[in-house]
Amino acid sequence: MIQKNLGTFGDGGAVVTNRDDIDATVRKLRNHGSTVRSVHSMGYNSRLDDIHAAVLSVKLRHITEWTDRRRAVAARYTKGLQGTSLKLPYEPPGYRHVYHLYVVETPKRD
Repeated sequence: MIQKNLGTFGDGGAVVTNRDDIDATVRKLRNHGSTVRSVHSMGYNSRLDDIHAAVLSVKLRHITEWTDRRRAVAARYTKGLQGTSLKLPYEPPGYRHVYHLYVVETPKRD
């Protein structure tokens, strides 16, 4: 089961933003936390190779359609699960959940 809302055919992924602060943070985290050669902080090695970038550039054209479909499925889950003891996903005002996963919490887990 693919667990990313926009995955490639192997390792990889992408972050899309129009905010400079998020861009700066992600660029730092993708390279072991380094913004310059000799200054380091917590980070990862998450550079995307050309093959994965090509796959994502095609798949990215469909992300809105795929997200809308996941949101529609999530709305059906939410409607069907209303009134149960489950704690359902919450979408704060001003945010748009992509429902990469539909996670519920139950008081009777074990």
